[in-house]
Amino acid sequence: MPFVHELLKYRSVAVVGMEKNCGKTECLNYILRHIPSDAPDICVTSIGLDGERTDQVTGTSKPEIILRKGMFFTTSETHYRARHLVSEIVGVSGETTALGRLITAKVALEGKVILSGPSSTVSLRRWMDSISGYGIGLTIIDGALSRKSSASPAVSEAMVLATGAALSCSLPVLLEKTAFCVEMI
Repeated sequence: MPFVHELLKYRSVAVVGMEKNCGKTECLNYILRHIPSDAPDICVTSIGLDGERTDQVTGTSKPEIILRKGMFFTTSETHYRARHLVSEIVGVSGETTALGRLITAKVALEGKVILSGPSSTVSLRRWMDSISGYGIGLTIIDGALSRKSSASPAVSEAMVLATGAALSCSLPVLLEKTAFCVEMI
């Protein structure tokens, strides 16, 4: 849990994975559960599609994203309508994605949400600028697949790298590939 307190030193954090199904959403949920209740307001989004019950590619079950009261989130209109929480809309983006405009809302009653936010680095920067007036202390960007663009210094001040057996079931290979990625970063 100490690393969650370290994340609060930054204004933006990207959670990225080495491979699909490496535990990125589990890591995001861990962070969201362990953010202290007296922490600055946070806003969470995804550059892909996260929080759905069943993986669109593999058909396997996936962890859902649970947000607490007071947290902000940004998702597409399509997924905002499908949320399983009570929230208040605080902003509607003029930018349109394949799933509709981006909706930013504040959670009034804890529940589950599917996140599908800005999909490019440029869109992420515009989104981050657009929410700056809401008093957000930390933005958390959930990555997609093995894309690491959301962790670019042009977008995020910090990153959390998720890795695991989906990358390689051979521990020596997993360590080698992860160490190489960390070295490149």
